[in-house]
Amino acid sequence: RARWLTGLAGSALAVAAARARGKVAVCDAAAEGGGQSRVPASVEMHCSPISPTCGRYKAFFALQKVPVKVIDTLPLVGDGMPRIVADGADVADLTGLVAQLRAASMGAQSGGVRALADAEEEAHWIQWADEKLIPHVFINVFRSPNEAAQAMDTAVLRGDFNIVYSTFLRQIGPYYMYSNAKMAKRKMEVTTAHTGERIKLIELLDTWVTAVGSRTMLGGNETNMADL
Repeated sequence: RARWLTGLAGSALAVAAARARGKVAVCDAAAEGGGQSRVPASVEMHCSPISPTCGRYKAFFALQKVPVKVIDTLPLVGDGMPRIVADGADVADLTGLVAQLRAASMGAQSGGVRALADAEEEAHWIQWADEKLIPHVFINVFRSPNEAAQAMDTAVLRGDFNIVYSTFLRQIGPYYMYSNAKMAKRKMEVTTAHTGERIKLIELLDTWVTAVGSRTMLGGNETNMADL
């Protein structure tokens, strides 16, 4: 479990910053074709590649077969919501763009959009992941100074940073992220016992497995945003 959680460090690094939702500029993906959804030819994502939010949208665009270029930003600077540029224009409503692409994809495959109940279930579990699962992954990855140092080493190895910032991440980053994890732990009212963080995370993962049930994924045979 310890090795597995350390491996999650790459995905959890920017969670603390991701709590503050960023805003992005304007692009109407349905402006052409009389309001019909338009699939962009290419997408640029300006974000930290080890941000869970960045990873979620990168995976989504990959599933939609939209070419994605990730432009790295510094993991301890800025918010966790990526800036998205589609076909050279900034995207204002990222959620709306995702919904339009999903609708176009589902329409092409099945001739219609998903049932309202499925959409509500997906929205529920997206909120659950943002508010419960991701914070607890963050708490576990940066649970101790030693684990925080391991996580920052992972960030440096996966990132493309100059030697000055790499040194800063290795020397200062662990204490910064460990302090944020402690604050998150108090906020989430996790028990002070050293194994309390692990127990709570396992309980949350069990909750997710129960929700998926006998399905391949929450979205059935197709990955939805809650799965990502």
